[in-house]
Amino acid sequence: HGYTVSAPVREDSHAPQGSVIDPLHRITITRQGQRVRVSGGAEIGHGNGSHHAPTLQTLYLALSGWFPGGALTSSPQVQVWRGARPTLTDGAPAIGASGVSGLWINTGHGACGWAQACGSARALADLIAQRSPAIDLQPFAPQRF
Repeated sequence: HGYTVSAPVREDSHAPQGSVIDPLHRITITRQGQRVRVSGGAEIGHGNGSHHAPTLQTLYLALSGWFPGGALTSSPQVQVWRGARPTLTDGAPAIGASGVSGLWINTGHGACGWAQACGSARALADLIAQRSPAIDLQPFAPQRF
């Protein structure tokens, strides 16, 4: 599972004006209008359904470290989200025919789901329409396992 924390902007000049990606900590901080969103974390397994406090603490620390005073993190308008990020054992998504007639697969993107969504969907649409995708999808074939 991954997490996002979205908070109202406190001071415009202290908040991000775009997006910052911290690859070392695998955290992204981005401006969304009058809100700031920090995303990251990797909670492996099903968990117990409650939020993973150390992960949230890391996100709050990253936000305050990169943009001190930029967001109202103690506001009642703060939103915390926890979502599944299905990942396959080799780290690559599964894209292609499932082996069951009419069932196509586009899953397992992990933390890169939003970043890869449009390209993966386009490649899968090409396969369904019997066109050659712009990239070789053999490394992503569901049957590779």
